[in-house]
Amino acid sequence: NTTGNTIGSSSATGAIVVTSTTTAPTVNGILSASTATVNIGTGGGSPVGNSIGGITVTGTTAALGATLNAVNITGAGIYTVSGNTLGSTTVSNNMQAGTLSFTTGVTTFTGIFNSAATNLTINKNTIAGGVAYGTGGGTNTDGINNGAGLLTATENTIYNLMTYGSTWSAIGIEQRSTTAGLTISQNTIYNLTHNNQASGS
Repeated sequence: NTTGNTIGSSSATGAIVVTSTTTAPTVNGILSASTATVNIGTGGGSPVGNSIGGITVTGTTAALGATLNAVNITGAGIYTVSGNTLGSTTVSNNMQAGTLSFTTGVTTFTGIFNSAATNLTINKNTIAGGVAYGTGGGTNTDGINNGAGLLTATENTIYNLMTYGSTWSAIGIEQRSTTAGLTISQNTIYNLTHNNQASGS
């Protein structure tokens, strides 16, 4: 179980800053490649969810993009992600991929990203205050992005997400898996903003 951790800060920006000089950086608050049964947060009888916030990832040159995932699942296990606070409920743009008015590369922010889990339950998480500042085409911000397995996403609260990309937008829940039988219900999603900085809108 991964529970009760505080990574960065939910009350301030820049608690953790990662800057790359040569390649587009990727930063994960929690990364799991396990193929077992994994609990991240309060599910399974665990007492306290994780708090991840105040992370900035960027490059020293404008063309370098950046990827920031609060939780990244790359293992083909059975996962429960529950009761976590990812970003901030009080500080806007608390989790930042790229730098405002500087980054022209492709940047992405994702609260919970899954590319491998065979069975994934995501419930009662709060995802807020994430922003992707890059203006490159393909820049996007997702609350939840599921690309594999059977997804059950319920009672999550996702809000105050923003992207500056020229083509993509801010998305509450992005479901890309072809596995049948998914459940997405009783989630609260609002205040998602696409600021198309590249075209001046």
